[in-house]
Amino acid sequence: MRLLIVIGAILLAAAGAQGEERKLDMVVPFPAESSAGVWQSLRDAGVAAVAIRADSDCPDLAQRIRAAVEAASRQDLTLWVECHESAADALNVAGLVGPMPIEGLALVMPNPVGEPAPPGDLKAQLALMNQGRQQAEIIRQVKDRLGDLRRLVIVVDVSEIDPENAREQFVPVKDLIRDGTADVVCLSGAEGANFHRLRLLRQGPLRVGTALDGRAIEPERMAGMVSRSVLAAVQNRTSECLWMVDVPAELACRVAADTLTGYRRAQQNAVTLEQAIAAGELVLESQTRGEAATDQATVHGVAQSFVPSRDGECPLVEIFAALRGCQGPLPPDLVVEIRQDDGGRPGDTVLAKAEIPAADFGHEPAYRWASARFAQPVQIRKDCTYWIHLPDAVSPQGSYVWRMMKNGAGPRGRAWSRRHDYAAHAWMFRVYMNKEPER
Repeated sequence: MRLLIVIGAILLAAAGAQGEERKLDMVVPFPAESSAGVWQSLRDAGVAAVAIRADSDCPDLAQRIRAAVEAASRQDLTLWVECHESAADALNVAGLVGPMPIEGLALVMPNPVGEPAPPGDLKAQLALMNQGRQQAEIIRQVKDRLGDLRRLVIVVDVSEIDPENAREQFVPVKDLIRDGTADVVCLSGAEGANFHRLRLLRQGPLRVGTALDGRAIEPERMAGMVSRSVLAAVQNRTSECLWMVDVPAELACRVAADTLTGYRRAQQNAVTLEQAIAAGELVLESQTRGEAATDQATVHGVAQSFVPSRDGECPLVEIFAALRGCQGPLPPDLVVEIRQDDGGRPGDTVLAKAEIPAADFGHEPAYRWASARFAQPVQIRKDCTYWIHLPDAVSPQGSYVWRMMKNGAGPRGRAWSRRHDYAAHAWMFRVYMNKEPER
């Protein structure tokens, strides 16, 4: 048995020109065997609610739930119950928790397996429809046993809510929304969906959002998927919640906080750059034009050359990179240097140096542009070769990966590595210069 944390108090920066902020609930797993101090720490961290996973075959289920109710009440936390079993098994859980002072019950449906029935297989489609109708009736019974004061959450893969896409099961979520059975719906595999379409199915209130199912995600990819899911939830203005299944709580909370910090900073940096360019204060001098580039490599002592088209001052450069393998604390800040050329490779002379906070980058596959701003602009000269040099950044906490464009090298810039031959490639970068002084 485990607990889940529902972080409902965090403000997620919304995408948009106004920079508005909104609340979005995030639900992640948390160990049930927790001391009173842990419950207190949840409250101190701004956690709004917790939920306990309940399996009907647990011999002391009622006792555990009552203990959770008392612990949550002492810390003024809202309590949910989550059930991973079939809807039929959830009936017993619903009958048990319905009279208790909890927020509601979440039904987490099994992972979809197999392939959808062939479009022309009418028999298979009818069988799925029948199975879905039977399951819907059981879910309605679950809601009845919960009572009018408790809410019902359905967590399911988006492919399972339509019979033509469903595999082993069909969950008629739309019917359960129409008749008021489902109060909250969280769909995995639907990060970019317009959830208003589900809200239009009925007049009453309905909370809809996404889900991240960690049951089939390798541990080394977990941080990246959490970061990607949080960012998708922030950017989807129709999403109100993000429910995580089988995701380590500490990792999820930390990565979510890092992702939000970096996302806000990236937004602010982008606005600042746009304003400076619009005002004529900054000019984009050099860049890799390869938005469709999909290759990458770790930052292990690498560099990108560029050749300015004029004399002037360079106050900042940007790189397009991500974090990889960060299961614990974030790695040290990424060091970015401007170096002189030494016979077609970065020289030892460092002209400027800056650091980019690790939180400014997303966890792979969430690549992000981040800025290295120098304390003093570096003087660069026309037609001279310079290098954006990144020293080895691999650490026990993880590494950085820099997006690369294969065969992207040109006469005014190419990639370099102290280990490999990248001469034909180019890293994704941007070099900015201050406005040229008027004469």
